[in-house]
Amino acid sequence: MNTLFATHRLLLTCVLLAVTAGTATAETTATAETTPKPSTQAQPEAPATPSAVPVTEPPPTDPIRRRIIEYEGKARGIDAGEQARSAESTKRLTARDTEVKELESQLAVALSLPPASPERTERIDQTFGALRMLVDRLRDDRSQAISALESAVNSRDNALAALIEPENGSPELREAIEHYRTALQGPVDAVQHEVDLASKHLTAARILRRNAQSHASPQAKQKARVDRFNEAASEIRSIPIDIQSSVRRTLGEWWKAPTKITQFQALGALFLGLLELAILLVMGMWIHGRIPLWTRRFLNHAEAKRENDQWSPSDRFPRWIVAGDLSALSGVA
Repeated sequence: MNTLFATHRLLLTCVLLAVTAGTATAETTATAETTPKPSTQAQPEAPATPSAVPVTEPPPTDPIRRRIIEYEGKARGIDAGEQARSAESTKRLTARDTEVKELESQLAVALSLPPASPERTERIDQTFGALRMLVDRLRDDRSQAISALESAVNSRDNALAALIEPENGSPELREAIEHYRTALQGPVDAVQHEVDLASKHLTAARILRRNAQSHASPQAKQKARVDRFNEAASEIRSIPIDIQSSVRRTLGEWWKAPTKITQFQALGALFLGLLELAILLVMGMWIHGRIPLWTRRFLNHAEAKRENDQWSPSDRFPRWIVAGDLSALSGVA
């Protein structure tokens, strides 16, 4: 019985192995048929793709076109350089403006404390010292801006001096030259604006420093007097710059706001009217004070003239009267 069971088991195992081998062989054959065979024929070449690197165009043969490209390239270079410089200077000016506002708030907080508080004096002294250092930094910033302004003006003048105006150029060339001139003027205007902003911040910092100095302790004031001669020299040198910056800022504000110009014109007309009225009053007072003198002189002159017109025996006869011809004195019949 055991022998028959073993034989049946062995036959079943052989059948399973045969079926498995046949299935694997069929799958291998199907895979080989579906796999594409490498072709021995030459494959067509793929079309060449354009390179990502731009090809430099040859310079144009037209001299006018060359000049247009030259001026446009110079203008783009100036604009790019000015953008980089302006970004850096804008950050610096914004930081200075933030410092001025922070110190202003700190001074306001310190002044709001009770007068007998020791913390009040300490805070005022600290703010006073910070304002002194801020004024020095603002002076350095303005000096650098003035140096940059002088350099920009020299560069602009040299470039304009070397600029050749076309006599009968094309409109495109004239437009390119005008764009180039605008690009040259751009850095000058930008740096001039930076000088004015630095002067504005410096003026605000000076006012805060003066306010803090009036409430500072004697020790802080004594410490500030050490550099009073350098401070006075710096203030004297900065007077013309402050005046010019103030005038430019005022004119700029007027041109930006036409309403302010109208108000200023109205105030100017009122001032001129008051000035004319004052001049008329002064002239009237001067004339009124001299009317009696002029009247007296006129009467005296009239009386003297009347006395001179009267005849007296001491007066001589006219020359046309002959001596002894008395009939000539009578009227003609």
